[in-house]
Amino acid sequence: MGNLAFYGKITGMKVVSFFFLPKSLRAKIKTVADLEVVKGLNLKENFVVQKIKDTDIAIFAPSVVKPVSRKILNSGKRLKHISLITSGYDWVDTRACKELGISISRTFGANSESVAEHTWALILALSKRIVEYHQDAKNKGACDFRNYEGVEVWKKTIGILGLGNIGKKVTRIAQGFEMKILAFDRSEKSTKQIKIVNLDTLLRRSDIITVSLPTTEETTGLIGKKEIQKMKKGVIMVNTTGDEIVDKKAVIEGIASGKIRGYGIDTAIMKPIPKNDPYFEYPNIIAIPHNAFNTEESNERVNEWLVENVVSFVRGKPKRLIKL
Repeated sequence: MGNLAFYGKITGMKVVSFFFLPKSLRAKIKTVADLEVVKGLNLKENFVVQKIKDTDIAIFAPSVVKPVSRKILNSGKRLKHISLITSGYDWVDTRACKELGISISRTFGANSESVAEHTWALILALSKRIVEYHQDAKNKGACDFRNYEGVEVWKKTIGILGLGNIGKKVTRIAQGFEMKILAFDRSEKSTKQIKIVNLDTLLRRSDIITVSLPTTEETTGLIGKKEIQKMKKGVIMVNTTGDEIVDKKAVIEGIASGKIRGYGIDTAIMKPIPKNDPYFEYPNIIAIPHNAFNTEESNERVNEWLVENVVSFVRGKPKRLIKL
């Protein structure tokens, strides 16, 4: 692709988008390549295999194609690059991409502000018991404030798992509450505002714990029963990553025992939470299908970066590549 550093359309170059792009952004891709947009959600693997056979570049969203499997990647004999709408890429067979010489770009950081704000929305809703009181007022006519005493976050200790784009923005907001900030991140060093500590220290000292780590083999199952037992009684936990990093059964046990004051969780994207899910049995759990990223501003940035990644790759100047 090194000879593509020019600004015209390449005859025969084909991009297939498994994500419905706005018309203006489709036009940008069409300036450099032919484009086909595939509509639908949760597409079958065999259907994707057929669509990708004569494709040079594919755009993927997890709500449409998940996982991006070795079978899919193998079927794209001309496939050179895939552009992901997400920051995370645990739903893509990266080993197969490396073996097949397929590069991957992503929209890393485009929705970090939205996720950080969502994290704080959950923290404040849980600490002040806003959702719980609202539901009881609506369904039971509750009005006795004495049954809904909350806690302040001001000058408390917050423990942040992961100081990437999201974690750092969660930290910035925490400073407005004059909080003591602990963080677990092996690639960062302590600063005047943030103290980097080991996981054990963070669990024992934090009044509020947030999870903004990527899902990897190393982080999967990082927080389980043993880790929750180390936490302060009455801890608030917010997890915008999903169930893979924090063990669901252990959280439910912590809620039931009173160890955990409240838990906020973004579950899997575009998948309903069953009505009988244990998350819904406890008023101090806020569980919603993945929505932390979903704001007008974030979606606009994601779409623009997604297309920019494709166009930049075609022109021989790739951006936001994952290191394989």
